[in-house]
Amino acid sequence: MQVTLRKASALSEAARDLAKSLTANNTVTLSVYQSETVSESIESQNTNFQAEMSNAQDLLLTSFGLRKNIADANVKAGVNDILTDIAYLNAYENILSRFKNSNPSNVEVAQRQFVVMRDRLAQPIQSAYGRHETEIRVDALSQEVVENIKQQLLNISKKRNELNEKLLGINLTTKIDLSSEAVTVLTRNNLI
Repeated sequence: MQVTLRKASALSEAARDLAKSLTANNTVTLSVYQSETVSESIESQNTNFQAEMSNAQDLLLTSFGLRKNIADANVKAGVNDILTDIAYLNAYENILSRFKNSNPSNVEVAQRQFVVMRDRLAQPIQSAYGRHETEIRVDALSQEVVENIKQQLLNISKKRNELNEKLLGINLTTKIDLSSEAVTVLTRNNLI
């Protein structure tokens, strides 16, 4: 049986979740009103426990077997390269985003602020801390640089969308084979 990478991933997750949710009980409640003997009750619970544990193991083996098959198919289909490209775009976007709202530098305003600060040095101290300010912080990026950052962010968004579309296409069209054991386990647990 063949399934798409997307379906295989969903089946892998469902099998893993089902294995986690199984409630294998290692104890038995005995009642004076029960018809079974103590020995029969214990043996029955022991058998049930072993069956649940075996099923949990089968589900996990199926889940992780599917993950291996998905990983192999991802390599062959170029998914890992696409994910690496997306990770790079995200990292670069994070760096650029810090500067997207920067104000372009205004040399004339900065020069006036600098002159005012310099002129204050010649006057008596009026600062709350008993000293003159000797530094000012001004915007240093040119209008061209600010616009370039904004354009790069738009380009990154477009490229990431293209890569995500390509990734979706691969996940919907690339198929892997389910082993007969996997089909049996998934069918037994009503997952397919």
